[in-house]
Amino acid sequence: LPAALSALIFAVHPVHTEAVAGIVGRADILGAAFMLLAILAFRSSENRPTMLIASLVMAIAAFLSKEMAFAAFPLLIAMEIILRDGKRLFSTRIMAIMAVAVALLGIRISLHGGHSLRKWQIMENHIAMEPPSPLRFATIAHTHYHYMRLMLWPSKGSLSYDHGFNSSCTAIITSWADARHLQTLIAYATVMMACLLAFIMRS
Repeated sequence: LPAALSALIFAVHPVHTEAVAGIVGRADILGAAFMLLAILAFRSSENRPTMLIASLVMAIAAFLSKEMAFAAFPLLIAMEIILRDGKRLFSTRIMAIMAVAVALLGIRISLHGGHSLRKWQIMENHIAMEPPSPLRFATIAHTHYHYMRLMLWPSKGSLSYDHGFNSSCTAIITSWADARHLQTLIAYATVMMACLLAFIMRS
């Protein structure tokens, strides 16, 4: 029942329309599909090396579909730790996942370095055009709070594809006194507490 309810919410949630509204969204669909297959294979990989290999292959395919799907690798590591009650922090399985992830990341950097395949314009992605700095990183981290808020409360007028130049949700943070840092901390703390709760419940 919980899985069916989660699938229903995922299917009808308005945030997810972008992934199917245009052909460019196929990258999101492929990345999500391969990521879910990686999770399913990993859950069946105990004492079955072939399933572990299949899981890693699916995770690589997810990354090749969309780079953000690299999150599959730390997710698999988290699953191994939580499902095994934290008793395998340095298991062979975790080392294998880390080795594949590092190798894949190394290949990506060697091929493309720090360059992007697309040259962003300031009206499209003004954050990407900011020089590297801790406050730029803080601005990027704040977008995670924005996305979490949209997932929990998709308010009217906040689901536009065009986020707008320097809009309220992505305006560059220029000071450490900015109140938005608190929102970012709340978002990350919520995720960490959820992970800790899952770990405690498994124990």
